[in-house]
Amino acid sequence: MSKYRDPLLRSAIDLQSRLFNIVQARFLQRFYHHSESEQDYTIQNTLYVIAEFLAWVEILRREIQFLDLGDLEMNRRLSELLVNINQAFGTAKLESTFRLFTGEQRAIGEIMLVPQSTDSSIAYECIGYAMFVKKLSDPEFARWFTKLKNDIAMMANEPKVNRERLIIIHHRLIDLIDFLDPNYVRVPPKYRTRINQHQ
Repeated sequence: MSKYRDPLLRSAIDLQSRLFNIVQARFLQRFYHHSESEQDYTIQNTLYVIAEFLAWVEILRREIQFLDLGDLEMNRRLSELLVNINQAFGTAKLESTFRLFTGEQRAIGEIMLVPQSTDSSIAYECIGYAMFVKKLSDPEFARWFTKLKNDIAMMANEPKVNRERLIIIHHRLIDLIDFLDPNYVRVPPKYRTRINQHQ
């Protein structure tokens, strides 16, 4: 189980942390306009933490037959939590900022994967940040991130833009973290603060 739980948990932690900082700590406004290098990092790393999480969700989807929590109810709950996050990204009921439809989420997850051959089958890993930045120079790879990149720029320049989707995704990521780490072994309670709905 730890083969899948731990990287999924880490990627959920990284993504919820970035969303929290965007909404409550003005991360984009603070760093986007400083220097070219800081702007590049702001964009590229934000894209990466989204893509990394989607990659591990895709890996789980492909290898789910190996993911046995030992309890059918726990398996059902994990699937439900992942569907909730998928729907938060994709729903058309909210503003379009950071919206990714299910097919786009799957596609981003797919292009982040690297096959790892084992004795019995092919497993997958997610590419690292350095490789991700390098691959962004490939137009075929980068096109999947065009909308998100534009959304990041818009939010950096328009602080009042509606951030409801980010808040909902953040809350659902915290639900997932609570499920994957119920005893606070890896993530202390202070790092599970939910974004204020009125931000």
